[in-house]
Amino acid sequence: MFRRLLPHQWWFDGVLAAVVAVVTLLSVDISVPLEPLIPLAYASAALGIGGVVLRRAAPSIALVAVTLSALTQMLSLSWPTPVNACQVLVVYACAAYGGKVLRRISLGAVVIAGIVAPSYLALVDALLDRVPGPETAAYQFIALWILTTLTLGCAWLLGLARWLTMRSAEARVQQRLAEVEQGHLRERMTVEEERGRIAREMHDVLAHSLVVIATLSDGARYAIRNDPDTADEAVRTIGGVSRDALTDVRRLLADLRHEQDSGPAATFDELTELVAQFEALGLRIDRHDDGNPQALTPGASLAAFRIVQESLTNALRHGDPSAPVSLDVRWSPHALHLRVVNRVPAPAVGVAPRFVSGGHGLIGLRERVLLEAGTFRAARAGDEFHVDAALPIGRAETLPPAEHARIEP
Repeated sequence: MFRRLLPHQWWFDGVLAAVVAVVTLLSVDISVPLEPLIPLAYASAALGIGGVVLRRAAPSIALVAVTLSALTQMLSLSWPTPVNACQVLVVYACAAYGGKVLRRISLGAVVIAGIVAPSYLALVDALLDRVPGPETAAYQFIALWILTTLTLGCAWLLGLARWLTMRSAEARVQQRLAEVEQGHLRERMTVEEERGRIAREMHDVLAHSLVVIATLSDGARYAIRNDPDTADEAVRTIGGVSRDALTDVRRLLADLRHEQDSGPAATFDELTELVAQFEALGLRIDRHDDGNPQALTPGASLAAFRIVQESLTNALRHGDPSAPVSLDVRWSPHALHLRVVNRVPAPAVGVAPRFVSGGHGLIGLRERVLLEAGTFRAARAGDEFHVDAALPIGRAETLPPAEHARIEP
């Protein structure tokens, strides 16, 4: 029944109710024709003001309050006063913040009020012996009916427009949340597919070779005393099968990483050459180095190189070519910290920006960093895309606890 409001919403409705209260109290005495009925006019004002305070928090209660306010006002034989503005505000709130049933009820109240208001004023004129001529009375009735219905009807339509606007905004938010969730789901599926493919490839590559090695090893053990030549041949075969298996594993790892070739693995020492290659392609890079370089493990060195390579590649493909890319390399006693920041071009007019869900390259970087017990984060921040990574120089325990790897929208 009650909606949770923000503090500024309570303040706004409270101030609005206070303004209506001040204006209404100043006009109560002159709007009531009979002095004994003045307390009813104050009660009507209190109910209407209470309805304004609750119009967003509890629109159904507010509608009941202003309805009782109108009935009490009629019992006081009062002419229209500023308290009637409370009815307009509550009708708007019922259409904007109420449910389907409440919107229909408030619309019905608008229709009924359009008939009751001129009828009530005609009755007051009759009770106070102020009945105009028949033609004038008819004109007054029609004019008041049009004025009341039009005022309350416009308030209801504005409230309905507000409700439609809020529903549209909620739908856009839900759509964006669904896009983010789908991106995370695709990312998880990609990782699982990669893991499954690695397992299948490893099984295919190693299963046969290990069976052959085990069989020949058993045979060589029995033949080494009685038939040295056969044992020697078995050992040679074991060596050949082992080397073939090692070659197959290296080829598999190269295929999994996409960029690797048959040559030696890249290292972080080649960072200067890598930056020069991208600058030759037209990418402007502002590089900042801090700290004393230290020796990295081969895996960490390769991971650091690939992080910078993939980040600069994404900046070249998807970034704003008019803005330079910031590359920060910071050495701490226990880790190498990398940060690559590039500006993302603004979307076309009328096109909502898409959420970055993380491609295969970012997922590959994340897997590399996890293997080296480092931390990785890739996320869009406003009109920039940030890639932050930290790779341990020593053992994994040297890095402080953190979220190891994360790709954010």
